[in-house]
Formats: sequence, structure tokens, C-alpha cells
Amino acid sequence: MKYRQHQGFTMIEVLVAILIVVFGILGTAALDTTAKSGTFDASQRTLATALAADILERMSANPQGVEDGAYNGSYGGGSVAAAGCAGLAASCNAAELAAADLYEWEQQLLGSQVTLGNADIGGLVNVSGCIQNTDGLITVVVVWRGKSSLTDPSTGADAFVKGCGLTGGYRRQVVIQTFIDT
Repeated sequence: MKYRQHQGFTMIEVLVAILIVVFGILGTAALDTTAKSGTFDASQRTLATALAADILERMSANPQGVEDGAYNGSYGGGSVAAAGCAGLAASCNAAELAAADLYEWEQQLLGSQVTLGNADIGGLVNVSGCIQNTDGLITVVVVWRGKSSLTDPSTGADAFVKGCGLTGGYRRQVVIQTFIDT
């Protein structure tokens, strides 16, 4: 009498297959989480760079305000008052134009162009923007809070960059320097 060989899978083979599938699913979930975090950080950095470029464009359109030091300072706390100089038809001096530029820039930093209920949600988290003019060399620093702790990017930076915004491992920053001929 001949015995027939059984075909099929043993319980151990099934458990190993399930284990492999579970590790694959967990790996995919971790990859998705990392990708979303990276995308968020990249969008925040892109916004910060665009905001720094925006204020530099505004400053280059108002060289007298730059020369007078009207743009120098720290922004992001909502302390810049709305200025009456707005629109193409407005007749304003350099200081009034700088005040209007700084108000609009600070509103963009805070994200006031996108709201949910009464909250501004379109900006950067815990944002600060700082501007310094040193004989025509303009330094714009935009600092915000990132999602995860890394090495503080202001380590080794000059005092102006270090003094702008929050400090520590959650600090993210964009620093742009350019010359504006006044």
C-alpha cells in the first residue's frame, strides 16, 4: 500500500507568511509617515523662502526707506500697526511705504491670508522675521518651529541670526543676504 503525500501548507508556513506581510504593511505605514513629515517641512521651508524674497522685493522698490533704516527690526508678533499707505494710487513717503510693507509682510508671516474660524492658519508655526541693513547688505532671517528636534541651525551663526526667533533643536531658519543699492 502506497501512502499519498499531503499537499498544502503547514501552520508554520502560514504564520511566517503572515508575519512577512505584517512587516511589509508596517514598513509602508512608516514610510508614509516619514514622507508626510518631509513634505510638510519642505512646504514650510518653501513658504519661508518666498516670504524672505517678498520683503526683499518690497525693500528694493523703496531704496530710501532702506537707507533710512525703516525696515530694520524683528517681526512676527503681530505688533506692526496697519498703515494707511496702500494701493497704486496712494501718495506716501518712504517711511509710510516701509510701514505698509512691514504690516503686509508680518500678516503673511502670521498666515492671516488663510483662516479657519477666527484662527490664522496659513503661516509658519511660531514665526519670527528679522531684517538688518549693514551699509546696504540686507540680511533677512525667517525662523519658525519645525516638527522634530534636530541640531539648532543657528549654531555658529552671527549674533543677529542667533537672536532672531526661538532657539533650540526645533528651530528652522532661512537666511538670505543681498545688496540693495541706496
